[in-house]
Amino acid sequence: MTEPARILVVDDTPVALRLMEALLKRAGFDQLRFAASADEAFAALALDDENSDATVDLVLLDVMMPKIDGIEACRRIKTVVRYEDVPIVMVTTLDSANHLTAAFEAGASDYVTKPVEPVELVARVRAALRHKAALDRRRERERELTVRLEEAERRLGKSSAI
Repeated sequence: MTEPARILVVDDTPVALRLMEALLKRAGFDQLRFAASADEAFAALALDDENSDATVDLVLLDVMMPKIDGIEACRRIKTVVRYEDVPIVMVTTLDSANHLTAAFEAGASDYVTKPVEPVELVARVRAALRHKAALDRRRERERELTVRLEEAERRLGKSSAI
C-alpha cells in the first residue's frame, strides 16, 4: 500500500490557502502543509538543512508573492537534491508566455491559473503525483540493480582470483 501524498501549498492569500485546502481534502488528499510565503515554504522544506529528511511529494506554489516570488522560490527549491524530482505546480493569475517560460525554466512541472478550476487542479495534482511515483519507482529499481551489479562484480572478482 502506498503512503498518502504529502503536499505543500504556498500562497500569501489566506482565502486561496483555504480554498486549496478544501479542494484537496475533498479530493482525498489529507497530508497537507501550508506556507504563506516563500520563506515559510523554505522552512517547511528545511532547505537550509542538508541532513534533513523533510520532504514532500508535490508543491503548489503561487507565482505572485511579496519579497520572493514563486518563480524564484521554485528555482531555489529545485537546487536541493532531495527536491529535484518533486513536481512544482505553479498557481497563477499570470498566463503570459514570458511568465510561463520563466516558471518552466525555474523547474516548474505544470501550472494552473486562478481562479482555480477544481476539476483541473485535482487532475493536474494527480498527474504530477503519478509522474513522481513513476520516477521514485525507477530510482528504486536503479538502486536495486546497482547493488546486484556490485555483488555480481565482487563474486566475479573473487572467482577470477582463484
